[in-house]
Amino acid sequence: MTAITRAEVQEIVDASAKKVIDEMSNLFADFMGMVDKRFVAVEDRLTAIEEDIAKMKADIEELKGNVATLKDDVEVLKDDVRHLRQNMREVKTTLTTLDGRLEALENDVKELYFMHTKKPNPVLASSKYDKLPVEEKVNVLNIQVQKLAKQIGVAL
Repeated sequence: MTAITRAEVQEIVDASAKKVIDEMSNLFADFMGMVDKRFVAVEDRLTAIEEDIAKMKADIEELKGNVATLKDDVEVLKDDVRHLRQNMREVKTTLTTLDGRLEALENDVKELYFMHTKKPNPVLASSKYDKLPVEEKVNVLNIQVQKLAKQIGVAL
């Protein structure tokens, strides 16, 4: 058997240590490469998320503006509805007054016709007349008043 000298043992230890250090360096380099790739992937995802957030912020600002405009429009519409309701009340009041005046005119024409002919006016006494819309009733009354005025010699 041959004896190994201390220098040879040192050489073997150094060679083994260098080999282990080289393998560790390679493993560390591979690990760092993997970590670097992961960081790049995470950084890309974060960049995409930041871009999405920026777009969402812009969309939110636009929506805020749209909501403010809609609020203003709703206020205008509410005012319009208030005015329309007031106008409708006024129209209802006017129609009620006109209905009363129309009924009084109908009664006057009927009375005048009856006084002149001593019999009821067949047009005004019919159930068809009662079913007519107000506009047509006014037209019929106008025609009847003109006929009556012509019969009694009154110029209108």
